[in-house]
Amino acid sequence: MNTQMLHHHRTSSAYSYFTAGCLTPEHPLTNKIRSEATILLISGGKKGEGGHIVISCEKTTAVTLEGPQIIFFPPNACFCIKSERPTEYLSCHFNIENPALAQIDLQQLHRQHTEIETSQFHPLPLRAPLIQFQQLLQHYLNDRHSTRHLHKLKTYELFFLLRHYYAADELARLLAPITGQNLTFKHFVLNHFTEYPSIEDFARMAHLNLDTFKRTFRKEFKQPVHRWLNERKKVNILHDLKYTQLPLQDIATRYRFSSLAYLSTFCKQHLGKSPSEIRKMS
Repeated sequence: MNTQMLHHHRTSSAYSYFTAGCLTPEHPLTNKIRSEATILLISGGKKGEGGHIVISCEKTTAVTLEGPQIIFFPPNACFCIKSERPTEYLSCHFNIENPALAQIDLQQLHRQHTEIETSQFHPLPLRAPLIQFQQLLQHYLNDRHSTRHLHKLKTYELFFLLRHYYAADELARLLAPITGQNLTFKHFVLNHFTEYPSIEDFARMAHLNLDTFKRTFRKEFKQPVHRWLNERKKVNILHDLKYTQLPLQDIATRYRFSSLAYLSTFCKQHLGKSPSEIRKMS
C-alpha cells in the first residue's frame, strides 16, 4: 500500500460518542448518512420486553427481529429501524480508525471466516454484560453526565465486551462490512467514497494509479468499482427520497447531477420511478 495513502488515512480523527433514545411506532430511527460507523444496542421495551424491530438496510431485504440485539453499520450506510412498541436503544458512533477497535483483529476474522458475506448486516443477540453496559450508560446520558473522557472510556469498554463475550465467528458476522485483507484500503474507501465525483479522482486521492486502484478494489469488495459506486449512489438517493425532506434540487446537487432532469432519468432507469413518485409512495 502506498505510504502516502496510509498517512492520509491514519491521520483522520479517532473519535467516538454515544447517543441514547427510544424507538416508537411514530418515530423510527433513520440514519443521516453519517461518516462514522455505528453500533446499535437495542433493548426490549421500557419494561424489559422484547420489541419487534424491523430493520431496512440498503439492498438487504427488511429483517424482523425480536428481543435485545446488537447491530453494526459501516460508515456512510443507510438504514431505517422501526419498532412496534417503545424500545430503548444506545448507539455508538465512531471512526473506524479508533484505537479502541484495535482490540479486535479484523484481518484475522476475515481470514478465518471468508465465507461470510461482507456486504450484509448481521445482527447478534445482546448478551447480559452488554445489556448492563447499555442500561448504565443510558443513565449517565439521561442524567447529562457526559464528557469526552467518558465516551472514550466507554468505547474501549464496548469493544472489550464484544471481544470477550462473543465468539470469533460471531464477531466476524457482526463486523463483516469492515473486515478484509487490506484494511487501510478498505477503510479509506468506506470513509471517503461519498467525496469524489469520479473513479479517477478517487484513485488520485488514494495515491494509486487507476489500474492498481481498480484491481485492489475488486479484490477487497468482490466487484468492479464503478458497479459498487453506482449501487451506493442508488441506495443513498433512495434513502434521501424516502426518509428525508431534502428538496429534490438539493438531492440532485448532492449527487452531482447537473439538473433535476438528469436525477429523474437516473431514478427512472435504476429505481423504476421518478423522484416525485418515490417520495409520494413513502
